[in-house]
Amino acid sequence: MKIFKVLGSAAATAVLAAALSVSALADGRVTVTGSGKVTVSPDTAIISVGVRNEGTDAESVAKENAEKMAKVVAAAKSAGVAEEKIKTSRLSLNPKYSYEKNTSRIVGYNASNQITLTVADIEKAGVILDAAFKAGANYGGGITFTLSDRDKYYQQALTAAVTNAKAKADTIAKAAGVKTLAPSEITESGGYNSYSPIYYNDAMESANGMMKAASDSVTTPVSAGEIEVSATVSIVYVY
Repeated sequence: MKIFKVLGSAAATAVLAAALSVSALADGRVTVTGSGKVTVSPDTAIISVGVRNEGTDAESVAKENAEKMAKVVAAAKSAGVAEEKIKTSRLSLNPKYSYEKNTSRIVGYNASNQITLTVADIEKAGVILDAAFKAGANYGGGITFTLSDRDKYYQQALTAAVTNAKAKADTIAKAAGVKTLAPSEITESGGYNSYSPIYYNDAMESANGMMKAASDSVTTPVSAGEIEVSATVSIVYVY
């Protein structure tokens, strides 16, 4: 009899577990996607400027490039860029070849040195550009505007995304005549920043124009615009 009771208890437990399993599988689900967006003015400008030159002797070309870049860096510092916010992003010295009758020979060298300037005061971006080109920079990669504390605004966008998803779930549940209980799964799908980049279509022409503006005592106008920080979530609600 004792054995029978034990078996009976085990069987009852198995039946109960099966019933719970079926009940869980029978739960209704509402899956929604929510999105959130925060629009904010950027507070940081990332500027790229550089020096290019060429000549017939590698050592002379490299030396000339270094001297010109030293002046550009000094000008950037004088314009208000902190030394730790100046970073070399590209440096190269390459031979130039001449091809004749299926043979090649070195006829000169091209040197290039590009730096990235991180500027906390966006209003100084135009002044810094003018100073760099006036000091000898002759090409630029452009300006990118960004945020020093992106995470702060991403959290706001994420909160808005969850609120948006919940509103959708409530609308669906109400229309279907069911009561939404609680979220069972939440997945963050990631987000992105719209950075507002500015690029120079013709680097040399832009450089000449900026140097002329500097010589005319006119600061190059720079407009930062706005940045969009967005987030997306997917939430499964059960009822």
